[in-house]
Amino acid sequence: MQLKKLSVKNLGCFDEEVYSIDFTGETLIAGPNNSGKSMFLSGVNIIRYLIVGGFGWSTDLYNLVNFDAAVHAHENNRTINIVMTLFEGSNQFIYDASFDKEKFGLQVNGKEYSRTAENIRLHNDLMRRIWFFRPNRSPVPYSSTVQPTAGTLQPLRPDGSNVINYLLERWTDRDKGWDIVESWLRKIDPDMTELKTPIRGNLTSLETMFGNIPVNVSLQGSGFQSAAAIIAAVVFSPENSTIIIEEPEVFLHPNSQEIIVDMINDAVNNQKKQVIFSTHSCNILLPFYRDIGINGRKREAQHIRADLDRFSMWTFKKTSGKVLIDHYPLKTKTFQHFKEDFKYIWG
Repeated sequence: MQLKKLSVKNLGCFDEEVYSIDFTGETLIAGPNNSGKSMFLSGVNIIRYLIVGGFGWSTDLYNLVNFDAAVHAHENNRTINIVMTLFEGSNQFIYDASFDKEKFGLQVNGKEYSRTAENIRLHNDLMRRIWFFRPNRSPVPYSSTVQPTAGTLQPLRPDGSNVINYLLERWTDRDKGWDIVESWLRKIDPDMTELKTPIRGNLTSLETMFGNIPVNVSLQGSGFQSAAAIIAAVVFSPENSTIIIEEPEVFLHPNSQEIIVDMINDAVNNQKKQVIFSTHSCNILLPFYRDIGINGRKREAQHIRADLDRFSMWTFKKTSGKVLIDHYPLKTKTFQHFKEDFKYIWG
């Protein structure tokens, strides 16, 4: 499955024009704070929730209180429209949602969506293969009551708050991805020798081993905790799934941000995943320039480079209150042009 396109109209900061992005296997969205990146991506989650949960305003998935808060300029005579296109093999599905103050409608491939048993099974499965992660990720608690992590849309919550139980299930089953998660976390902290989720009574925790000394992850740095949730999501999500990550750089040291870039590149290039992510960090942008831009010093062989054929980049900015979305041709940019284009990031 691959998400191919998203368009929004009259949603939040987006007015009556149609605003669109065409996604590739790896799509990077860059822009300053409050330029519309999160609001745009919330369109995916609104469609997901319409399919799986019925219509409603879910703060788990997007920070929209109600229609009056979500509609552009709070003008409740407008109609919000969201169109999302995805492919499953050779099959194309176009989800077209329109709603106003009184009612909503959802069409799939031009026909009113009917909640038959066949449609529920097919479309719920597709929506559950899109995973979304917020920038405001929760700290890992010291311990958690053992409980299943099955959720309405994704087993690992958007804020990563249930990461202990989620990893416990992978650890107990000795999922084949466990060693991969350990290897990426070891790059974040080379002193780590093992990751485990021991059970004590009805409580479980997330611990790393440093030699033969266990250390609870809740007592470690915020960056390591955030990386644990993001790495778990990317590695353990199903094959042919789409992972949307807002600001993967949160809490991370610049060197660790480049490790996350390598992990995302590996997921797209080698693990049959689609990754869409937004950022306003120069330490996320710079590795992609070095991989794809012209006249740049290419990254060393130990790094996993972005594949130009799978990669695309889009920029968001606001001018006089209006959002502008543009495709950014990174492969045609010299470093001088690149740095000038993102001077709001470098300062």
